[in-house]
Amino acid sequence: MMLTTMAQVVAAVIIVLLFFLRSTRVYFQNKPQPEAEEDDSEEESSDDEESDGESDSELSEGDEQDEAEVKQSKPAAIDKPKSKAKTGLEVTIRQAVPEDADTIHALMLISFEEYRVTVPPSSALEETSEGILEVLQNGGESAAILYEDDTAVAMVRYKFEGDAIYFFRLSVIPSKRLRGYAKQLVKWIEHQGTSKGMNASRCKVRQTVQNNVRMYQDLGYEIVDQELVVRPTGSVKALTLEKSLRPQ
Repeated sequence: MMLTTMAQVVAAVIIVLLFFLRSTRVYFQNKPQPEAEEDDSEEESSDDEESDGESDSELSEGDEQDEAEVKQSKPAAIDKPKSKAKTGLEVTIRQAVPEDADTIHALMLISFEEYRVTVPPSSALEETSEGILEVLQNGGESAAILYEDDTAVAMVRYKFEGDAIYFFRLSVIPSKRLRGYAKQLVKWIEHQGTSKGMNASRCKVRQTVQNNVRMYQDLGYEIVDQELVVRPTGSVKALTLEKSLRPQ
C-alpha cells in the first residue's frame, strides 16, 4: 500500500513538472522579439529626413547631388510639388508728357494730403492740374512718373537752374511707400542731371520732416542752406540739400 501511494505521488509530481515545462516553452515561443528599439530609431530617422526636406532651399549648389540622393531614399509620398516662385513687380520710370498732367496732379494730392493739417499746410495742395499742364507745355518744368506693374504710383517734378538740376514735389502714394521708389526717382533725377552736364542735384525739404532729411543724407546729399518761409497760414523752416554730380 505504501509503495502504491509513493508511486502516485511521483506520478503527480512528474505531471506537474511536465505541465510547467510545456507552459514555459509555449510562453517563450509566443513572446514578441525585442524589436521596439529598432522601430524607434527608424521613426527618428524618418523625422530627420522630413526636417531636412523643409530646408532644401538653404542648400548650396555643391549640395545638389547629396540632396538628390536623400530624396531618392524617401517614399514617393513625401515628395511634394514645389510652388512656383512669385515673380517680382515690374517697376519702370518714364519721362512725363503734357497729357500726364492729371496723373501727376492726382499722385501729388494723394501723397501730400498728410500735410494738410501741418502749419503751414503744403502749398502743393493748392496747385491745379491746369497749372501743371501749362508748365509742362511751355517747358518751364519737366516730370517723371514711376509705374508699378503699369500703374502710376509715384512721380517727381524738376527743372534746370544754372548748373544744377532742381527737383521738387517728390510724391509716392502712401500704400506704395517703403519700397525704395523715392530713392529710385532721385537716382533717375541724378542721371538726368549728369546727362545734361549739371554739376549738382538740389532739393528742398521741411526741417520738421526728419525722415526725408535722413533719406537724402543717406543718398549723399548735404544741407547747404536753410530759410524761414513765411506764409499767411504760418511759417516753416526749409532746408536746401545738395549733392555733387561731378565725377569723383
